[in-house]
Amino acid sequence: MTNTTVRKELLEKISNDIKKTNPTLYLAAFTDDSERRVLKQLIQKEFGHVLNTEERLDEVVQELVGLGVIDEILKKEKNVTDIQYTHGELIVSTSHKLPYVYTYELEDSYIEGVIAKFAHAKRKEFSPKKWKLNTQLGNLRINAVHASKNSYNRPTMSLRVTEPKLILNKENFEKFAPMYIYDLLDALIKSNNSFILSGKTGAGKTELQKLLFGFIKDYEFIIAIEDEVAEGHYKTLYPEKYIMSWLASNDKELLELIDEGLRNNPDWLTITEIRRVGAMALYTALQTGHQIISSIHSKTAFKNVERFLNMLKTSGENIDEAVYLQELNEYLNIGAYVEKKIMPDGTNVRYLKELVEYKEDGEHILLFSQSVNEDGTREVRCYPYSQEIQRKINDTVGLNYEMAYIKEWERDQKNGTQKEAIYS
Repeated sequence: MTNTTVRKELLEKISNDIKKTNPTLYLAAFTDDSERRVLKQLIQKEFGHVLNTEERLDEVVQELVGLGVIDEILKKEKNVTDIQYTHGELIVSTSHKLPYVYTYELEDSYIEGVIAKFAHAKRKEFSPKKWKLNTQLGNLRINAVHASKNSYNRPTMSLRVTEPKLILNKENFEKFAPMYIYDLLDALIKSNNSFILSGKTGAGKTELQKLLFGFIKDYEFIIAIEDEVAEGHYKTLYPEKYIMSWLASNDKELLELIDEGLRNNPDWLTITEIRRVGAMALYTALQTGHQIISSIHSKTAFKNVERFLNMLKTSGENIDEAVYLQELNEYLNIGAYVEKKIMPDGTNVRYLKELVEYKEDGEHILLFSQSVNEDGTREVRCYPYSQEIQRKINDTVGLNYEMAYIKEWERDQKNGTQKEAIYS
């Protein structure tokens, strides 16, 4: 410690006692100011005879759960999505503007101290032997790589802010796509269509997945499997829904959790991202009649099925490519592609670029396309879905929805409003 008024041995004792008696409070205090105040009161009650000044109490709380400049950034800047450290620079990304360097003056040892707090709190080792750290404290997910693995012998760190709120919601949806597409997505989910999302990192796949989750009927049973850390916060966002939320810390666990998920007879199986190791298990889930919502890395919504097939081909199974492709086209009903565009003023626009219906014969249907112009206006095109989709909607949502999005789009065309501002 830089201030010697509190001995290292006392700090260790306080830390161990709190982790033993109040582990939830200890972890929450890293990212929640109100929990941090509760922690301070608890420390004062238990150790006030030693920590008999406000300065000493504040010092202990900061040493235990304070993140210094990270706390400072999160308090000053709105809508932070990522904080990254490399070569002395702390780079901040937000949902609405270009990344920028917050400070150039940090020492590697300072960031190593921040990383050490995450590792210590989660009882994980971070060293040349255990050179990577992937974990989460509250709404902060960390990925850190030890200096021993860096070309310049310097640590790197990435923090992702994963708050339990809907960044994309009904109130701001028109910045993402026309409101009639919100209603279309609602109807497609409620009529039990599987979705596969794609787009570059940071384009907004996770936020769209969280929004779609909310359209699932409340009485349907959902199993949500995420990679290592909880980004979806699904049960917090949708407490009325029947949800089992699981975390897969490695590829082996992902396979096991998908397998266990099918034994629980869910209506929906949602997985953060389709990876090669889990592709075959997810394909099996589709075969057995479960609906899925997941994401995949591809260049367009039209390529999502082909990308899924390529993962199946590398799974080690001997597959009939034509049969598998036909079945994927049948089981994967809807594909979406989201995009992020940097505007001339440096702001970010995230929007739905494509919505596609997959057809068993491979003749996929473009339902919706959108492009964003440099002036912030958007150009939209809509096309009818198939009779199969309409039948599913009729059976679940009702006849009153029939092609509503086409009617709304045609109305906008007649009114000359097909180019609508996303950002003003």
